[in-house]
Amino acid sequence: SIGFERRMTRTPSKWLIIPLLLLIAALTIVGLDADSLWVDEHWTIYLAGDIDEGPLSAAQIWARTSSEDFYWPPGYVLLYAGWRELVGWTPLAGRALSLLVGLLTVAWTYRLGADVLNRRAGLIAALLIGTSAYFLYFFHELRGYVLYVLFITITVWSYWQITRGHGRRPHYALLFIGALGLLYTNYLAALTLVVLGAYHLLFVPKDRRWWAVALTVAAPGLLFLPWLTVI
Repeated sequence: SIGFERRMTRTPSKWLIIPLLLLIAALTIVGLDADSLWVDEHWTIYLAGDIDEGPLSAAQIWARTSSEDFYWPPGYVLLYAGWRELVGWTPLAGRALSLLVGLLTVAWTYRLGADVLNRRAGLIAALLIGTSAYFLYFFHELRGYVLYVLFITITVWSYWQITRGHGRRPHYALLFIGALGLLYTNYLAALTLVVLGAYHLLFVPKDRRWWAVALTVAAPGLLFLPWLTVI
């Protein structure tokens, strides 16, 4: 019991992440409609189909993005279009997507740090990213910057779980989703897969788990091939 009490005093409670998330939400919610849409946000709306022409289908969004905006893959625009159909077309409703994704990113950052090291490391990591003014700024932008940080966190966390022997089917599914999201959200974010690939090749034992991870990440690569012609 003495050892347990010592651990409790040394290791922060996991519930401390909740006040941090509430504080971040309070700081960022007020910014959802604090300023007007700027040109890049109007561009997002156009790619998804503006109010005058109505919503576009996924195929139409793909075609429009590939012909007019090859600097960004269409992942965020497709997600935004689906979100907009659920919550409405107002800028406030659309920007709420980035806010929710941002809060989820902070929470998942805590989970990553806590699992790799300990709860203290998780809280420090969440505090650092959750108080970054540059990161919080994009909580009220109709752009995919916050989304690809979430995909980085998901990918690294699921990869860590699998390679440490804790992986289950949901972890492989999340690794697949994270890798596909990185490729289809931002080209630079996809460099995360290059770093993990190098680590996987050099330091991870070449067993059945190694091949399972490699095939799980290779599948999104194959699904990204149609966009390579756009690049």
